[in-house]
Amino acid sequence: MSLTQTLQDWILLLPNVTKALPRFGGTEFQVHGLEFMHTHGALQLDIKLSKQDQERMLKEGKAEPHSFVTSPSRLGHFQKPIKKRH
Repeated sequence: MSLTQTLQDWILLLPNVTKALPRFGGTEFQVHGLEFMHTHGALQLDIKLSKQDQERMLKEGKAEPHSFVTSPSRLGHFQKPIKKRH
């Protein structure tokens, strides 16, 4: 099983999380019908975070700003390549 599949399986074990198809491909995860993260293949993970967490993740170099912001609600999304273990 791939690291990406293992991560997705783990996320689906969280309370009230469901899997959906996002508008632009990949895999979307929702809680009570609201998206909180999505993936684009095995290399990109976009997560919705609070403004405070956004600033902290950027400052610590753990994330990059989302490359395609379509609305103010998307400002909380960050992308970080999922690194393969060797």
